[in-house]
Amino acid sequence: MRRIVPETLDRMAAALLILAIHLFFAPVPAQAAQGAGWGRIALFPFVNLSDDRSAVERVMPVIRGILEERGLDLVGEEDLNDFLLRERVRDTGYASRELAAKAGRDLGAAAVLLGSVNSFRLGKNPAVGFTARLIDSTDGRILWAEHASATGDDFTGILGLGRIDTMDSLIPAVARRLLASLPPARPYAAGKAHPYRVAVMPFRNNSGVSDAGMIATYMFLVELFRNPEYEPVEYGDVRRAIVELRVRERGELDFEDMKGLASILPVDGFLVGTVETYSDGSDTSSPPEALITARLLDARTNRVLWCDSLQMNGDDDIIVLDWGKIRSVDGVAFRIVSGLLERAAKACREKLPPPAARSSGPKAASRNTVPEKRVPVVSKPPPEEAGGAVESTTIAPLPEEDETDEVSESARRSPPDVSRTEVFFDYDSSEIGRDAYRRLRALADSLRGRSIKAVSIEGHACAHGPAWYNYRISRERALAVKRFLVENADIPEDAIEVSYFGEERLLYPERPESESVRAPEVRKNRRVIVTVVYGR
Repeated sequence: MRRIVPETLDRMAAALLILAIHLFFAPVPAQAAQGAGWGRIALFPFVNLSDDRSAVERVMPVIRGILEERGLDLVGEEDLNDFLLRERVRDTGYASRELAAKAGRDLGAAAVLLGSVNSFRLGKNPAVGFTARLIDSTDGRILWAEHASATGDDFTGILGLGRIDTMDSLIPAVARRLLASLPPARPYAAGKAHPYRVAVMPFRNNSGVSDAGMIATYMFLVELFRNPEYEPVEYGDVRRAIVELRVRERGELDFEDMKGLASILPVDGFLVGTVETYSDGSDTSSPPEALITARLLDARTNRVLWCDSLQMNGDDDIIVLDWGKIRSVDGVAFRIVSGLLERAAKACREKLPPPAARSSGPKAASRNTVPEKRVPVVSKPPPEEAGGAVESTTIAPLPEEDETDEVSESARRSPPDVSRTEVFFDYDSSEIGRDAYRRLRALADSLRGRSIKAVSIEGHACAHGPAWYNYRISRERALAVKRFLVENADIPEDAIEVSYFGEERLLYPERPESESVRAPEVRKNRRVIVTVVYGR
């Protein structure tokens, strides 16, 4: 009996383990009608990062069918294709804020669903893998992100049952796993109060496998989204900033690039890295293997907060009899990404700046919010000064007590050791209007011939509209005033320090849902402050 009992217990334990694995890998059942009333979604074609050219053609009908089963309202394919053609969208694997906003305006979409096919392998043991993200059309924020990958052997259960041996059966099984949590219960992830906002830069690819760097980039976006301490910036915005600044190097960032990117993207840090190895093992009959290195750089201090690398293969987590084996290289890569970010979270817990010092990032915006647009910056006299007419809709009058030029007159008569001048702006504009021009002209006249030690300019915005836009418009206002002083007060550009705070430093606490953007108190928040320190 002493010999039989342990053997019996071993068999029972093995049977329970097999049953648990079978239940874990069982296909996720469809959840009908869970998306009813959530909002219309523009389903972009997934970008193909696999080696099979037919992957997207075979995957997208399945993805669309599953979403429609759930009751989600999808933009029609014909309307979507016309939109992508009209906007000249070449890569549908990412979307900038501007593109998402256009999809909202032109297609009536509340969000854009996009993703990538990371692996697509036919044969006796087919394999397929995806990443996907849901982007809010009002502010470009990532609302949901997920990854899923599997091979046919991964579905093998007790007695070898359940194995999938055709791609036509594998695609829907993996796609249902990918979309199981879509749509999210709420439009924004709960618990992310003042998260550390991260721009994931495109990973350098040293593996020799095409697109391995972008696969890792998208995986890091998914895993960062899952962590309540972090908020990843949608790659479409990162890509746009890279193109605008002509940042060519992958896997590295110098101080100048960090400074330039931080001036465009409201982020706290940058994640950079390299894919050194990315092998599915098919050529050598070995397990899939990957090696990834990554670094987290703080945008404010230019410090390396964390740096690490991790190498794994598909056999590392085997428990017994191939249970725990990872049979796809993208499955191994995602396990590495999860492990790296888990290490980063532990290492950076004490190094991250306090919440109050972090970027506010985008916030949910009203559907009636004026979308972002480029506003011309002027340093010439407004139409009234040049003999033209002033449109009544372009400039809202300042409160009565602000119509005077007392500060400017005082500066003109006898400038103090330190002077402070405030100018105000219209909503959704960085254009120097009538009152602002008069104040700045008086200030410029008072500065000529004076010994000046320092000039600082602060840009601010009201709380109406999304925070990312308010951050950006406050920057444009500050730069407009800087340009005016450079051109009209003969102050060198490098002598002027510029900072911008968006809606972080409101003079007047607002209630955007009930207050007009033209309210005098609200307009006081849309200001630029010029501080001049005079020499003796």
